[in-house]
Amino acid sequence: MITEKEYILLIGLKTSPLIDETQYYYEIKTFLKDKFISYNIIEETPTSKIYNGYILTPIGERAIKEYEDYLQSIERDKVSVKLAHEANDIAKEANNISTKAKNWSAWAVGISILSFVAAVVSIIVNIVTKCP
Repeated sequence: MITEKEYILLIGLKTSPLIDETQYYYEIKTFLKDKFISYNIIEETPTSKIYNGYILTPIGERAIKEYEDYLQSIERDKVSVKLAHEANDIAKEANNISTKAKNWSAWAVGISILSFVAAVVSIIVNIVTKCP
């Protein structure tokens, strides 16, 4: 796969065939060797070829596409991790709510039992007080 610097150079060649051949000498040699670019021949005579910069080849286009796909996969991974963290936070909050609900449920059961006992005592007291 190409590097970020190579990606930037290939994108530049996609829009303009001209590049600083002195500054990017080694990159150009590598691109030509790997067939990412070819000479932009503007005139050809029997004894010479005149070129004006370079053009991207289909292999160069594919290298750009692969690098862009790689960048998108990194972005998708970041989004996935972010969503996983958010899901974990929501799950923790749900667990806290569930624990609180269990506590309230236990209180409700205790109060129901106490109410039942109070009702039974009230009935017994009513029966005892009405009997002669």
